[in-house]
Amino acid sequence: MPEMDGIQAMQTIKNINERKNIQIIALTAQAMQGERERLLNLGFDEYLAKPFNEDYFLAFLESYFLKKMI
Repeated sequence: MPEMDGIQAMQTIKNINERKNIQIIALTAQAMQGERERLLNLGFDEYLAKPFNEDYFLAFLESYFLKKMI
């Protein structure tokens, strides 16, 4: 994104919608150790590292939203 990175975009979205339950999942190719924890601490709701296939992605989404419903 030319004007802001993903972290800035997430923070902007969360600030604008602070009273709404907006879920933002970090999707990144940065699969370094500690990256998930860093992004969750910054405010992302979950983390998904690339590459992944369609079956994994669908299972991830199903699991994530089922956890949110419980």
